[in-house]
Amino acid sequence: MLFAEAHPEKVAGVVCVAPVISPAEQHRREYAYNVAQAARRDDKNAQRELFEIGPPPSRTSRLVIRLQRVTERYRGVEFQPHDQREAAASMHPCFGPRA
Repeated sequence: MLFAEAHPEKVAGVVCVAPVISPAEQHRREYAYNVAQAARRDDKNAQRELFEIGPPPSRTSRLVIRLQRVTERYRGVEFQPHDQREAAASMHPCFGPRA
């Protein structure tokens, strides 16, 4: 993305799939999502854990990992295998199946 910004004349296009632009903003949103989910579900254990973790920025990597575990429990992040060739083919025929 930085190259494309610096040299737009050399780049026809840029495809980004869920790039993390600001880790700090991502952690703020993740924490807010978890707090909202814990309140909605009346999940006292998660509320207590989130209180212990505290809002970002996290003081240690262990707190970040704990926050991510809460997010995973609430399915805030879904990891699915993707076929990059299939995704590229949907954007341009030159990336289609090989003969």
